[in-house]
Amino acid sequence: MDKIKIYLPEKIAEIIEKDTEAFEFFKRDGMSLNKNALLTALVLNYGEAYARERQKFAHIARSALKNANVSDKEIDALCERIAEAAYSRGDGGKFGATVALKPTKQSEGAIEYIENYLLAGRSLSEYFRAMISSYASLPQDRREAIIFKPQYEAVLRAIESKKRVFITTVRSGEKGFELSPYAIASSKEELHLYVIGMRGATTTVRLSRISGVKLLDAEARFTEKQVKTAEKMIKYGPQFFYGVNEEEACVKLTGRGMEKFKKIYVHRPIPDRREGNLMWFKCSHIQLEQYFIRFGADAEVLYPESVRNEMHTFHSSAAKVYEKRQLI
Repeated sequence: MDKIKIYLPEKIAEIIEKDTEAFEFFKRDGMSLNKNALLTALVLNYGEAYARERQKFAHIARSALKNANVSDKEIDALCERIAEAAYSRGDGGKFGATVALKPTKQSEGAIEYIENYLLAGRSLSEYFRAMISSYASLPQDRREAIIFKPQYEAVLRAIESKKRVFITTVRSGEKGFELSPYAIASSKEELHLYVIGMRGATTTVRLSRISGVKLLDAEARFTEKQVKTAEKMIKYGPQFFYGVNEEEACVKLTGRGMEKFKKIYVHRPIPDRREGNLMWFKCSHIQLEQYFIRFGADAEVLYPESVRNEMHTFHSSAAKVYEKRQLI
């Protein structure tokens, strides 16, 4: 089958580009983006859901026009306009970008089915533009669940049946491992999905880095302590590591620091309590360090000493680099 050239609004094309990188679809060189791999996964894993969505639009159109003398072809055209309006991102119907979908052995069957049964007078390019636009209208974590649908659904089945799983990942050199999956949780910014489970200690694996999930007969087991840690991850952020003893932390902010806290959303920890310019946190210490490092002198960790020392070491090392005025 030949490549299918798909005309897209620039904003939609940007989302495809960003998702390809965020979900780590790279070519063999490890650097070049492999958009065709992402689009192939989209066609395979979103095709049925999108077809059902189109049927919903058709039902709306037929219900609205049930007493009018309107042909099926006209209803199909109306469905197209409804879909365009539903997925519009303020692009005014302009298609300033293109992507190419190259059929693979995996996707050929799905594409042939669409071509033979679902086009209703439209071209493949038009159909895939609407499908991609529908996909792009969703939050990133929901898009991740679509692209990695087989892994996502396999983990959900294991959670529902309270079974262990054997997981393999895309990371080179890492062997597969058994896991008692507890939950699938999204980061607070709705960027990525994480599988939270027990592997000796409570741990997380990003969904997009899971290449295979095998359901095992063994029962999943959780201790009270592991569950407590898992619930903490769900509340504060599943992407951060929680140590054995997570002490409460206190951070003092300047007025400018308070403004930064309001504006810098990504990885922002949830304060447990606040008094004036003092904030107390019970989240991961790694999260605190990664977040407040960006504040410079506008945030001071008062305790615990371990986090305070890490912040001091980071800023001291950075200051020494800039003190050595190097000429290039």
